[in-house]
Amino acid sequence: MALGIAICSHCQGCIGYHVHDALDAGVPLSYAVERLQSRALVQGNLDNLAVVAGGAAMEREATRVLKMLSDGPFVFNLGHGVLPQTPPEHVEALAAIVRRWRRCVSGETAGHAENGR
Repeated sequence: MALGIAICSHCQGCIGYHVHDALDAGVPLSYAVERLQSRALVQGNLDNLAVVAGGAAMEREATRVLKMLSDGPFVFNLGHGVLPQTPPEHVEALAAIVRRWRRCVSGETAGHAENGR
């Protein structure tokens, strides 16, 4: 593991990419875009403390991850999972943000401007 990047070998070939890179929240998104997505699906990397905080801060950070990584092979996830003190309603709100983004990108709804697309 280097730069917070874990190679998940059990995912080889399961979704059409040879390697699956899981990014922790400390990995710069620009690094993932420039160095990893051309060769692998990446997973991550929302800071789990953003989900604890919730609200506008969480939405801003989730949208930043989605904007940066969604043009390449990507699975949205937290950098290190949900912390025990995370309010469940924040997790629900995060899921809604990701679902809304997916619908906008796939063209199911208008709203690309909301997401900076």
